[in-house]
Amino acid sequence: MDGLHYDGLASYKSYDLAWLGPILYPLVFAVIAQALVYHDMCRATKAEMGPLSRRLTRLSGGAPPPDARVTLITLIVMLSETTFAIFCLVQCIVNFATRSFLGGAAACDFQAFYATYYTFSSAMGFAVATLFGARIVITEGTCCLFKLPIVAAAGVAVHGGALLLAALPLMGVGEYLFATDYCQYNVEGTGYSVLVFVCLLVGLVIIVASTVAVLRVGSKPCVNLPVCSTNGAEAQQSSELRRSTAQLFCASSLYYAASWLTTIVIICLYWANGEVFSSAQWRVYGAQALILHSNQLVVPLLIGLWWRHLMNGILEKAKTKGVSLDVGSQARARDT
Repeated sequence: MDGLHYDGLASYKSYDLAWLGPILYPLVFAVIAQALVYHDMCRATKAEMGPLSRRLTRLSGGAPPPDARVTLITLIVMLSETTFAIFCLVQCIVNFATRSFLGGAAACDFQAFYATYYTFSSAMGFAVATLFGARIVITEGTCCLFKLPIVAAAGVAVHGGALLLAALPLMGVGEYLFATDYCQYNVEGTGYSVLVFVCLLVGLVIIVASTVAVLRVGSKPCVNLPVCSTNGAEAQQSSELRRSTAQLFCASSLYYAASWLTTIVIICLYWANGEVFSSAQWRVYGAQALILHSNQLVVPLLIGLWWRHLMNGILEKAKTKGVSLDVGSQARARDT
């Protein structure tokens, strides 16, 4: 199929510093970071956490026992980042080595397809993780929606919906775009500009609302939450866990807004002035590519090393707290 500006594919020459950006940074670093996350997920229960995980979560000792629901949510997020990182790294290396866009229109269609899939699945997957995380914190993991089948259904909806939206040009709806030196959905079109804008806005609302809810809980006296304790060293550990939880959600909100800002800027420029790629503002596409590739490095660290351990830690504390309450109730019953 012929996409927008595909006539530039034949004359494309990869730039000299492509080995540095995006190949070395962030893609190579991203693949290494993701490998560390997967390795960390595969380690035995109660294994020692790495120094970065300990610093981020403020948890000491062994890693909290993994909860299947938390693991599945992490994989839902990681699937988008890993798919995009590997496919794009391979294509960037090949294009740099041949100093061309090898494969022409077919290769551009393929890259545009997985880049479009990535946009929708990454944004909504991150929002889903943040939403479930907020429910874990607020309800001590007892939320009626925090169940394995519902988490799985959310993952299918995120990735299935993203694949469907990515395939729209293949079905004659919308088109792909060759932008400077990479291919994606044609954001300078009525269809995708609205779809992407709405998706990113919904994701932002979910993430910010989740963050506000967690901060409100954190501002209350530490009495009934699993991250709370009144016993000496445990109280200090609970305070650190609380602080790390607040920092995680704030960092997630700020990073999401910053990482998708260039995409929003392109859409707004298109709505305000018409064509962006064919104007003097075309360099914003280069900024978009480099910033979004940073997602494959940052998001796995946020979700795979920080969010995952924190949520497992909160669930473990809630479980321990429940056992302690049961033991106390049984002891009081025997005394009476």
